[in-house]
Amino acid sequence: MAIEEQTQQGFTFPMGALSPPQITRGGQRLTISARSVEKLRFWLKIAVGSPVGDIKFNIYAVDDDELLASKVLFDASSLTGTFVEYEVTFNSPVVINEEVRIVVVKDTDLSDGDFIHTAFINSDVKASEQRTHLSDGSWIDNGSADFTYSYTYTALAGPTKVSTLPLTDISGATATGNGLIDDTGASSVSEHGHVWKLATTPHTSPDTSDSKTTLGAGTEGVPFTSSITGLSETLAYVVAAYATNTEGTTIGGDIVFIAGSPGTQLGENGLATVQTRLHYTGEDGKEYWIQGTLV
Repeated sequence: MAIEEQTQQGFTFPMGALSPPQITRGGQRLTISARSVEKLRFWLKIAVGSPVGDIKFNIYAVDDDELLASKVLFDASSLTGTFVEYEVTFNSPVVINEEVRIVVVKDTDLSDGDFIHTAFINSDVKASEQRTHLSDGSWIDNGSADFTYSYTYTALAGPTKVSTLPLTDISGATATGNGLIDDTGASSVSEHGHVWKLATTPHTSPDTSDSKTTLGAGTEGVPFTSSITGLSETLAYVVAAYATNTEGTTIGGDIVFIAGSPGTQLGENGLATVQTRLHYTGEDGKEYWIQGTLV
């Protein structure tokens, strides 16, 4: 498990008043991507009076305000006059892959003069995050401040990862594409192979709508080959490995080559390994190679 957090605190934020503005939720607006959230923590203390009623730590979706997770911390009467970091563990981890609001909720037993305080900071604000609160039923976001919070999560596997390896057996009409599934990702690989098309200047990457091979299910860590066909000698092509799982299709890095010229393939950043040679593009735009020595 890992922790995402904003630990700085410099100011207090009141919640729980009955009279307008009635602030019943306060926390952080942020995007959580492909994570299973288990715990949520905020800093709390009594501000004024003798507040009572449940304090909850909730997570809401930004797009429709759907409640994704909720856990009662305790009754507000258990708070003290000193800031303490409190933590809840949700009954079941919640899988999140969207923009959300993680908040403290105090929306019951509201009484004038009874407040709780949460903490926030208005410097070193985290990128793409902002303080948020519900005031008189409407959300108000503040991009120049952060709530003090932390949550514990487990990162979820996502799309597969695939590498395009140097081609072999390049002839005027065919070539052998090589690839490697580095990580199957969230699920097994249902389809994999190579995609290719004529190269433009500058070239654009091929995708599965271009010429392709379909090799079926693939295995992590096992190299694979494809027969690249339909080539015309002296023309430049761009080829890439691909792999598909339940999260979608991932295209590997591009390799550009000229049909009929085995020594012309260039990978990303103008580099390619061909047998025992490293090929690269010089400052003059021409291709060079360095012969390797067995060690």
